[in-house]
This record gives sequence, C-alpha cells and structure tokens, in this order.
Amino acid sequence: MTVRWPHVALSSVLGLGAIGLTFGAVWIAGIPTYACTEGMAPNGWVYVGFILFALGLPTAVIWGTLQLHENVHRHYVAAAVAEAVISLALALYLGSHYGHFQCG
Repeated sequence: MTVRWPHVALSSVLGLGAIGLTFGAVWIAGIPTYACTEGMAPNGWVYVGFILFALGLPTAVIWGTLQLHENVHRHYVAAAVAEAVISLALALYLGSHYGHFQCG
C-alpha cells in the first residue's frame, strides 16, 4: 500500500479546519450575552481570523487539488467550500449577536 502524500496533506488541512471551526463555535457559544456595553465585546481579530480562514482554506485546497491528477478534485473542493461557508456564518453570527448591544 502506497501513501499518497497529496491526499494526506489535503485531508490534514481539511481536518484541522474542521477542528478549528469546532473550537470557534464552542467559544462563540460560551460567550455570555449582555444587555449593554458593560459586557465583554469579542476581539476584532476573531472576525479577521474567520474571514481569513474562509478565504485561505479554499485557496489552499484548490491549489492542492490542482496538483492531483485524479478525479477527487470535487470532493476536496466541496469540503473546503463548505468549511469556508461555515466560517463566514460563524463570523456573521458573532458580529450580529455580539457586535452591538441593545440598551433600553
């Protein structure tokens, strides 16, 4: 059995991406909700991280799949695009839920 290193590399990138998104989602779920500005506002770098993740992951995976000469391109690209969409959704949720506070 031969090890196909491009497949291992792409699978590792997608696996680490899934782990990162899971930790990000758990972190977002654990942030307390405050009614006014006395609460903790999420760091702006978190938004940047999610956006860069959503842009960088598909780019890296698409570049990697172009190096392969097999019919697995669509599977890797689909997984990368799905993770990018999840990343953007988490960033939008974080911004909409915690980016402003409703004070009465």
